[in-house]
Amino acid sequence: MTKGLIALLGGAALLACAGCGASNPPRTEPSYVVGRVPGTHQWQIVLTPDGAGAIGIQTARAASVRGRRASVTIPLSAIIYSATGETYAYVSPRRLAYRQVAIRVRTIVGRTVYLRSGVPPGSRVVTVGAEELFGAQTGVLGQT
Repeated sequence: MTKGLIALLGGAALLACAGCGASNPPRTEPSYVVGRVPGTHQWQIVLTPDGAGAIGIQTARAASVRGRRASVTIPLSAIIYSATGETYAYVSPRRLAYRQVAIRVRTIVGRTVYLRSGVPPGSRVVTVGAEELFGAQTGVLGQT
């Protein structure tokens, strides 16, 4: 009986290791594609629906403010700072597509950013997930 149990356990161990070793890892589809916008020098990131869900992308509309100094406002969470101190925001011209736009900040009041230039009023700006988009665009996300 002991020899039978040992043979059974040994066979189970061999079956358990059948998937071990030099097998190929499963292939996964990329959750985003980075490329140039045709006819421009702009970069665009296009996410898959699963990729956008994993990041948790959220957007808000840039608002136009009238007054002594007309301006466009965006939420503070939409600003991305580069390593050299430049300021950017990501706009979404269509579903699952995002473009980096250089912005010039006039002033920040609380959690509202008043812009000198960069984002047209009514544009959808990314307020959650912009750091991940920046990482995808610069190649940092692919290194993790």
